[in-house]
Amino acid sequence: MSAVVRSGSMRRPASTLLSSLGFVSALGLVVVFSDVVRSVTSLRTQAVTGVVLMASGAALVLALLDRAGRESDPRHVSAYRWLAAGSTVLVGVQGAAYLALAVVGVEATVAVLQLSLVLGFPFHAVGFTRMPAPLAGTRHEHRLIAADGVVAWLCFTAIFVQVSSDQWGTLDTDPLGVLTVFVEAGALAGVVWGVARSRHQGLLPARQLLLWVGGSVLYLAVVIALNALSDTMPAPAESLVIMGIAGAAWLAAAAVLRPADEIETDADARQRELVARLAPLLPPLLVLA
Repeated sequence: MSAVVRSGSMRRPASTLLSSLGFVSALGLVVVFSDVVRSVTSLRTQAVTGVVLMASGAALVLALLDRAGRESDPRHVSAYRWLAAGSTVLVGVQGAAYLALAVVGVEATVAVLQLSLVLGFPFHAVGFTRMPAPLAGTRHEHRLIAADGVVAWLCFTAIFVQVSSDQWGTLDTDPLGVLTVFVEAGALAGVVWGVARSRHQGLLPARQLLLWVGGSVLYLAVVIALNALSDTMPAPAESLVIMGIAGAAWLAAAAVLRPADEIETDADARQRELVARLAPLLPPLLVLA
């Protein structure tokens, strides 16, 4: 009986709490969207944004810890706990910072986002690398997949260094901004590596992988956009873009809320393998472009 519980769907108490957090997130999103439409963004909007991120982050952490409780492989349990720690910083702590600054009457800057990424990414990286490697595939193939991740990081770093070349003159005054560029490249490379690693069954089923990658890409798109355009982006647009982080958290939560023992269809498996083999080609193509 205990084995069935561990591998089944989300437990009822967690599901009830998750529904409450979803309601808070949706209500906050309506308030932020209303302020943006009326162009009256203020410290209140920032505070509500913080509450939405805190609720979304709590939902993701709850989903990850619940998934850890439904896993039977100790390596998966450890991986999901590390991912929960990273999500706490990447989303929850960031939201708490927005709320706290609004309460004391201080307007948040892009440094809040940058610091959350720099501090939270290592936890996420450890969690994802601790996911056991798929059993299929030769040792040589696994080394090639690792090389795909390294090449992806080099490619994304080259792109960001070129695009952000004007920041190098501000290294003394804005080291956090410069460090964020390298972390962004590492995070995107991690997504590519994770997708490439899933070409064999054993990491995440296709639908869970798609939702998780979608959430990761959306989060990084928000971070990159705000890091690059925060000086010129109007406050209403910035508030709306930040809501993308909440959306990313819920996409990732949707991934891990699916059954731990979910079975892929043959069509899902073929799509996963195709995407996994094509993903490492993207970074070099972007460099050539």
